[in-house]
Amino acid sequence: MNKGVFSGKFFRRISNISIISVFLVIFAGAFVRTTGAGMGCPDWPTCFGMIIPPTDESQLPADYKERYKRENYSEEHVTFNVTKTWTEYINRLIGALAGLFFLLTAISSLQFWRKNRNVTILAIIALILMGIQGWLGMKVVFSALQQWLITIHMVLALIIVACLLLAVYVSRKDEKEVLLIQSSVNGRIKTAAIAATALTLLQVILGTQVREQVDHVNGMAINDTDKLIELLGSVFRSHEANTGILILFVSGLLWAIIKFTSNNRKDINRCLQVVLAFILLQITTGVFNLTSAFPAVAQVTHITLGATTFGFQFYAMMVILFSSKKKHELMA
Repeated sequence: MNKGVFSGKFFRRISNISIISVFLVIFAGAFVRTTGAGMGCPDWPTCFGMIIPPTDESQLPADYKERYKRENYSEEHVTFNVTKTWTEYINRLIGALAGLFFLLTAISSLQFWRKNRNVTILAIIALILMGIQGWLGMKVVFSALQQWLITIHMVLALIIVACLLLAVYVSRKDEKEVLLIQSSVNGRIKTAAIAATALTLLQVILGTQVREQVDHVNGMAINDTDKLIELLGSVFRSHEANTGILILFVSGLLWAIIKFTSNNRKDINRCLQVVLAFILLQITTGVFNLTSAFPAVAQVTHITLGATTFGFQFYAMMVILFSSKKKHELMA
């Protein structure tokens, strides 16, 4: 049980790969969305009825448009575009590869069933959620990119990341890799850590709503920043100004309190420093998006940074919540 797939190190390694694969899926999904390739394959799991999509329209049946129009697709959604089709297809391949990593993670987690079954349960939950995520991807396609489904799709991805991060953290319980905690942090700090993580999740949710408005704005070719802010509306102002600044403030205050009080802990400080760096990058790319009329590359970067920030924020929250000599009692 200490070799190969059934070793603690392998489990954590494949879990980390699985977590990275989720961020790659988010990156690919954001790229698909910003390039307008979301309906590059108007069916699922096949693409224009094929396992491997065509490279030229001549490879499709002459009446393929009429077939899809009968399913209430618009002309735009059923017109073959080789770039969009293969962009969406590669996105699906990345998702399938991520699914394989999650399967391997769940298999590897079986070694913990006797000594800490919470690890196995969390890994299996993550695998099941990954399956639901694939099903949601199908629903997104068949709904012709309904915004509320895209939001659920993103939130579920972050929940999956949280499950695996927690599984990895708990898997260290009875091993030498566990950091010995000499002191616990203040209860208010723990509350602030939860609040910062919840705000980051809210920020991502608001961001998916802003994406819908960005599509309309880009179609108007408006370059005036004030006009853009006006057109994007209250959701954008909440996302960019209110929630974004609040997350930076809470996370910065949290770091300062831990750094300069008796709660000082190097491991937590490092986590929060990474979080603050990602928040600042997120704000920077947000400002760049606004002042540059939302170029596709900047949008993809902004969305991916948002998801990654949540991952680090959630990990920092775990370190803070379980930072006591009895940090694993709730997980036993």
